[in-house]
Amino acid sequence: MNTGKLAAVLIAWCLMGWMPLTGQDFVSMDKQNGIVCRVEGDRLVFSINLKQTWASLVENAARFDVDTAVLRQALEGIPAIVTNEAVWTAQRTGTDILMLSKALWSEQPENVGSDVVMVDEGWYKTVKNMTHQPVAKFGVNRFADPEVFSYHDGLVTFTLKGEKKARKVMLSGTFNNWSTMLTRMEKTEKGWSVTFPLKPGEYEYKYIVDGNWTIDPENYIRRDNEAGSQNSVVFVYNYRFFLEGFSNARRVMVGASFNGWSDRGLRMSKTDTGWELPLWVREGTHAYKFIVDGKWILDPNARVNRPDGKGNQNSFFSIGDTMTFRLRGYTTARKVVLSGNFNAWNRQELQMIQTGNGWELPYVLAPGTYEYKFIVDGKWMADPDNPFNNSARGDGNSILVVSPNYAFRLKGYTDAREVFVSGTFNGWAKPGYKMYKKEGEWLLPAYLAPGKYSYKFIVDGKWILDPANKLWEQNEYNTGNSVLWIER
Repeated sequence: MNTGKLAAVLIAWCLMGWMPLTGQDFVSMDKQNGIVCRVEGDRLVFSINLKQTWASLVENAARFDVDTAVLRQALEGIPAIVTNEAVWTAQRTGTDILMLSKALWSEQPENVGSDVVMVDEGWYKTVKNMTHQPVAKFGVNRFADPEVFSYHDGLVTFTLKGEKKARKVMLSGTFNNWSTMLTRMEKTEKGWSVTFPLKPGEYEYKYIVDGNWTIDPENYIRRDNEAGSQNSVVFVYNYRFFLEGFSNARRVMVGASFNGWSDRGLRMSKTDTGWELPLWVREGTHAYKFIVDGKWILDPNARVNRPDGKGNQNSFFSIGDTMTFRLRGYTTARKVVLSGNFNAWNRQELQMIQTGNGWELPYVLAPGTYEYKFIVDGKWMADPDNPFNNSARGDGNSILVVSPNYAFRLKGYTDAREVFVSGTFNGWAKPGYKMYKKEGEWLLPAYLAPGKYSYKFIVDGKWILDPANKLWEQNEYNTGNSVLWIER
């Protein structure tokens, strides 16, 4: 076999995942994309030049069927990544080259499913149900052709019309960690289609047509990404507004707390029996009303109606797990109200229910960090059973963290009387959120949405940088702030 034919065969092997039946080492290179594919003994090795944008890196890696999920973990410094297809090893050579390799022969571990398993110095972590933090509070899909996306009984179907000459089409998005290999589409009469289970939520996605990334041409909702292009956005619905009757109405809208009580944007569709609006909305408790030809009305079928503190009432619904606020004692009080930043500190809305030994109120909150207080016969007070507070004396707002995804930690300072943390996540409030001491370190669990945060610790009144965080930036006082990034 001559050199040209040998290179051509090797490139085919690298691109298609075939295995050369020889012990010799072969090398092929896509110089334009900066990727070297070679066989070393019984391993297939990819040398990837990192001097390119993330978008180019992903696109070029996809040409060699290197999964984006594997690529992301390798760039994070994970030395070995186990998938349901192979065990990959990763190594950085200098600052610009990433070496990825896998065995030519199958080395699939037993009992490994489709989840990615990261192996980091003997510590195993299975990434299951990888969640994407939503950007929007709610969403309604806008497709030029509604038939290109459907959701029934927990299964979604994506359809890309046309592209009949394409050889391979993949679907990549936040639902599969932007994998370039996991979700392959099948050719149909209309184009390409794929069906798979997906939980309600907000997702970003793109199609990969023969290695070329493209947005969904039928989807009007798009969002800018870090690569300088755009992603399509889709919502898998989790709630349906329904108003029975009013068949003579010309227009029916929904105004709610999650859309700023706007009387525009959430228009309901007429049905044989009334009006409806399916949508996705973030977890939590939401107030709403219907607007029938300009007139605001309660939902006649709502299970819960509550006062708004202004002499009116709103209907309520909840999505998510229910928690219960409790206040022990105060059995002789006439009225106890729960108030916090989750309901704009309304003084009348959330009246608690008296029990044999105190007061309680079931309530649904989305993941997040919240502040709250009880109002006992008109007197505000912190939760006496909650050690987390934003005041050194404990008489400020009580702090509640639902589904924490981060923990602020400060080691040492065991002789300190009190430690707080404050930053952009709480408006640089003074003295901040109080931390508690546990096993030689100060700790505060928190929920932080994706994005950048600046922060500092306050140790006995003195502001300090996080000694365990090398990332910081200068501030207007020339004292610096520690910087934290929370990824989606």
